[in-house]
Amino acid sequence: VSGNTTSPRNQSAGSDALNQVSVAIFVISFLLGLVGNSVVVWVTCFRMHRTVNTVWFLSLALANLLYSLLLPFYAAQTVAGGYWVFGNFLCKVISSLLFLSMFASAFQLTLISADRCLLVTRPVWAQRVRTPCLAWGAAAGAWLLAGAFSAPYLFFRFVKETKEGGARCINDFGSKEVKERRKQALISVRFVIGFLVPLLVILACHAVVALRARHRGRRSSRTAKVVAAVVLSFFLCWLPYHVFNFLQGWKDKPEVVKMGSSLAFSLTCLGCFLNPLLYTFLGRRFQEGLRPSPSRWLEAALGEESLGSNSGRRRKQSTLSSEARM
Repeated sequence: VSGNTTSPRNQSAGSDALNQVSVAIFVISFLLGLVGNSVVVWVTCFRMHRTVNTVWFLSLALANLLYSLLLPFYAAQTVAGGYWVFGNFLCKVISSLLFLSMFASAFQLTLISADRCLLVTRPVWAQRVRTPCLAWGAAAGAWLLAGAFSAPYLFFRFVKETKEGGARCINDFGSKEVKERRKQALISVRFVIGFLVPLLVILACHAVVALRARHRGRRSSRTAKVVAAVVLSFFLCWLPYHVFNFLQGWKDKPEVVKMGSSLAFSLTCLGCFLNPLLYTFLGRRFQEGLRPSPSRWLEAALGEESLGSNSGRRRKQSTLSSEARM
């Protein structure tokens, strides 16, 4: 979130309309994200056998659920004309948690893609090494790494009084000598580590999987479609945000950049509720209409039959073979 997430109170009619759209996106994303990701967490925790895939998607759902829980604060900020009414502590914590969710989602999607690549290229090794315990360790490592990259926002976010008398939650990078360097460093790290590097790794993994599938004359499995759709939704939702973040660095940026930056941030919220919908609508059992319960739809999308797993000794080899069919 930039220091100018929304415009001041004396905004134009266009900014007013844009803020109304942003609030609507925040509210809808919060409600759908809260319900959808809570269902995913419940299903993966209490309704399914613990497998590598359920660990991946549980961790991803927790990141999206965290993001959803932060949206009411930004909706309130937008309604207040960009002013922050929750104090300095929450200014720091909310901003840090938002980027914790972003980094955790990006790292988790990278793990999922790398896992699928290994299933295709090293199926025998995967059968021997790939375990839920190892997945838990990798997921925890991703969260710790995400925490390290989101920690700077605890130090650089402050509530500052404006000339109009209100308080705003903004970045304060210190003296003029280091202000611009720190700002650009933070934006660059956020883009490179939280977007570009995961994107390149994920594209490489999917390219390897696609080449293997073509070489073997096999069509993409429903597993590949679910993973690809989740990855695509994340990067499409975050791409405008990163683009406008770089444009915000212009000294004499036009008004359209300021308005676009606000809308781009709002669009990042869409990703927090899209994943449960993708799991449901791409699950084979849902499409065939065999299971009417939403929890059953998610089980079909995330479980062994659709995404495969390594649980159950009797089905381990057949499951890995099924997972490798991309």
